[in-house]
Amino acid sequence: MSNVLDITVFGFVLVFGSWLAGGFFFKRLIADVSFPRVWLIVLEIFPALSLYRGLDDLFNFSEAHLRWGHMECGGKA
Repeated sequence: MSNVLDITVFGFVLVFGSWLAGGFFFKRLIADVSFPRVWLIVLEIFPALSLYRGLDDLFNFSEAHLRWGHMECGGKA
């Protein structure tokens, strides 16, 4: 039973650590225009940073383009 607990703790630390690395380190690199795009692609080989980048892009797109006024019901209710 100890192995299951060890693996659970390891998985939690890995996920939480990836979130911290993405939030504090990778966010600055995404926002920095002068940072070379090639290095961003290299960093995205790490799956957690790739997921963080994708979610960040999705959030920025939705924040810029999705508004309540744009959502209309096309058919009759």
